[in-house]
Amino acid sequence: MLLNGLIRTFIIAAFATTGGVLIAMAQASDRDSLVISLRNQVGFCWRGVGDLGLDGQLDVVVYARLNRDGSLSAPAEVRSPEPATALTEDAAIAVERAVTAVNRCAPYALPEDKFDWWDEVEIVFAPPVPEMIS
Repeated sequence: MLLNGLIRTFIIAAFATTGGVLIAMAQASDRDSLVISLRNQVGFCWRGVGDLGLDGQLDVVVYARLNRDGSLSAPAEVRSPEPATALTEDAAIAVERAVTAVNRCAPYALPEDKFDWWDEVEIVFAPPVPEMIS
């Protein structure tokens, strides 16, 4: 299941079955830890898009299915922009860098006991947000 959908469903199920706010908060904390861990691991392999032109400054969503040992069960796939979309050179480079980061950083060190939370993930690679000058 996708990380976002699974966690949301899991927290709702915890409320429905236990009525416990503390359990839901603990599960949200676990989810946050997983997201941070995955983001840090993938971020280590991502070259970023700061050197690309405006066309390369786009959000790229990459889907990956993982094995219990953190390895990829298949190569990562682009979900957005649509794979059939004609891309400029810089946009294509941004997409390639995102997919390469997900493939290259595997296997991921994630808690095996939470495997059903992270067996499928979508990772959004976003360009840096410009700083506001005041």
